[in-house]
Amino acid sequence: MPRPETVELHNLSEWIFVGRKLDFRKFDQAWCKHKLFGIFGIRSIGKSRCVREYLKSKQCHVTHVELRYINCLESLHSNICALLGIEPKPNSAESDQWIKQILSVIAHTSKNEEFVVFFDNAEDVIESLFKDKFLLLLAKLVEECHKIKIFVTSTTRIQFSQFRFFTHELPPLVPSEAKELLQKIAPDVDLGEYGDVTIKLSEGFPPIILMIGAYLKENGLLSLADIVELLGKCRLKALSNEFLVGAVYKNFILRLSGEFQSHLTELNYIPGSFNVKEAGGLLGIETEAMTKQTAIIPIRRKHMLNYDQENRRFDIQGILREVLKVNFAIRDLPELRKKYCKVFTDVMKKISEQMGTDEYTRAFSEFALEQPNLQKLLGDVEYTRADTYHFYIEIVSSYTPVIETFMSRESETFYDACLRLTEMYGRTRDKAVVHIAVGSIATNTKGDFVSGANNYQSALDVLVGTEKYLQLATVYQKMGWNLHRQGLNAEAVQYYKKSLNISVYGGPEYESVAMQSFSSMGISLTFLGNFERAERYHRACLNRRKARLGECHPTVGATINNLALLMDQKGDTSKALEYHLKALEIKRKSKAPVLSLISSLSNVANANNALGRYDDAHALLDEAMELIKEQKIPMKDAEALIYNTRGKVFAKAGDLNEAQEAFAITVKLSKEISMKGFLLMKRIVSLAQVLERQGDYAECLKTIKDAMKLKDESIKNLPHNTIIVDCLECLAKVHRETDDRLNYVQTLYDIENECLRLENVCRQQNNLLKLDKVSDTLWNIQQNIQSFNSGAGARLSN
Repeated sequence: MPRPETVELHNLSEWIFVGRKLDFRKFDQAWCKHKLFGIFGIRSIGKSRCVREYLKSKQCHVTHVELRYINCLESLHSNICALLGIEPKPNSAESDQWIKQILSVIAHTSKNEEFVVFFDNAEDVIESLFKDKFLLLLAKLVEECHKIKIFVTSTTRIQFSQFRFFTHELPPLVPSEAKELLQKIAPDVDLGEYGDVTIKLSEGFPPIILMIGAYLKENGLLSLADIVELLGKCRLKALSNEFLVGAVYKNFILRLSGEFQSHLTELNYIPGSFNVKEAGGLLGIETEAMTKQTAIIPIRRKHMLNYDQENRRFDIQGILREVLKVNFAIRDLPELRKKYCKVFTDVMKKISEQMGTDEYTRAFSEFALEQPNLQKLLGDVEYTRADTYHFYIEIVSSYTPVIETFMSRESETFYDACLRLTEMYGRTRDKAVVHIAVGSIATNTKGDFVSGANNYQSALDVLVGTEKYLQLATVYQKMGWNLHRQGLNAEAVQYYKKSLNISVYGGPEYESVAMQSFSSMGISLTFLGNFERAERYHRACLNRRKARLGECHPTVGATINNLALLMDQKGDTSKALEYHLKALEIKRKSKAPVLSLISSLSNVANANNALGRYDDAHALLDEAMELIKEQKIPMKDAEALIYNTRGKVFAKAGDLNEAQEAFAITVKLSKEISMKGFLLMKRIVSLAQVLERQGDYAECLKTIKDAMKLKDESIKNLPHNTIIVDCLECLAKVHRETDDRLNYVQTLYDIENECLRLENVCRQQNNLLKLDKVSDTLWNIQQNIQSFNSGAGARLSN
């Protein structure tokens, strides 16, 4: 049986909706003619509720985007991505790539069902510095998404010149509708002679009518005569309808007890919506049941809190927020800030723990609800005192995944402030925590390896010689990974060794760092061609992960996958297939994230392809494509991967037309997801190689030209990559087949120069395995150059 407070909250889930029949009729007339609906009107007139109520009748999928707290383009991007369940691409707001990412998801979803995007409370965004980008997003949604409707509510009329759209000003409730609403709220109250004048004085504002009804039905707290007198005094002070609403709110709040006034004022410190637990934490009430009974329900009875029943969250209406901020002071602001830090640090912890697990989509939806509250949490760092300092160091050290993924714009200012705090409180060692977080964002999110390494070194400068052994082990591991990403694997190995020297015998709290260092060491040693040592480290990692996580865990599957890749590099194709199959089995049983499962299916298909088992490879790729189709959001990165693997299978089997088609789709998808650098170049070169084998030399030359545009970026991101040699060798074949001798010999010299560069890089990186392969290629090219020159000389002498 439900608790009494739960029943009462359910009954108060939303105020009754009446009227708006004429407005709905106009919406219906425009529904088939337009995709964009701009609904505007003065504040508190009921725009949001009107649209929500209308859309209920349409039975379509609705994504509600609250714009009230959006103050920059990056926040707009991350919020929409979170609502759609996708991870925002780093730095994409600097161009229009963020729009393409959102479009791809919504276009995919709106193919088969009516899809509504509801941009609510858009007035600040419409009048912001990034308004043109917001309007561009709306235009692109209208142009490129098939079954879509877009609703925008605001106090400001939106302006578009590109196309016709429906715009409608929502007026106050007409007297008959206002009277009907009042009677619904207070059905037992006789309106009598004061009824009509009360309705007239309410100006047709639903919030005022709701509060009037609430006071009338509460044991005669106010009579209709009192209400008329109160509203009359407010009107004398009001210069406009909006000011009237504010004045009414203020007077109604003043009639609350001091405790309830305090509760409302303190809850108003939360900028976004909140749940019962968060409200209780901020108000200092011990249990959720007591929070409901002593704070939430009494305020709800006065219709001063909106309630989102689907998400079980509350919100304070817009003008009420302004009235509270201007007219009612918080009694102990420093103490309230301390409670806020505690409550929303816990929220960030929960979201951070969900990310990287099979609950990652829940983490995204949680962030979408909490975005303004977490932005305020980071912004409040400027008010930090000794009793809140530890909350911010906890955020920096443990919950940076949330900041990296969704709040990169706020990260720089936030981390700078945290560095200043470490100086202020004389906590020099905490500087290392901040530098580690900044290095992590630079390395893993921004791809700025130099900045990442510099920040890790700053952390090391602080930590070396201290007792912060866990942090020291962590930064050594992270520095090693940064160097690996730069191709400096010999240097990376030295840092992994330092990390392991600390973590391997450090006990349970060091185990996560130890396992990561074992895994990273195995990867770098594989790149260096030291397969025997690499295998020992991978197996040590595997044994420790099994001991800690059990036999069936996605991370265990990932470790076995690393062993498979090692075997593949060794040339032991059968063993590689065996390990890939085992990794796939574990990922299936442990319900690993879909992208991880698709990656394993691709790996097993590649292993089968190497053994000439083409049918088995295609069956696995078919399974992967079915998984992709089952997802509610498009997975273009996974789709591109599977088409790329499919192309390799077709190419090896000699099915060149199918291979060409698969690689062409791969390149198209890779460009759509803004892939850059080495990986994109590799996929374009695969297409060029098939075109050369087909004899389509003109198209091959165009494709090679496209690939070579990525040469500098590929070298910068992965200095030891050989894809440029592969590309030039394909070009040389085309010139040879078309008897273009001048360009042929020039290409041979280009290959020679690239091999000389690679030799130098491999020596610097101590990558002996790759050095041998590059040297062999260089020798062959030099022989071809010598042979060509000898032949040309002989022809000239004749």
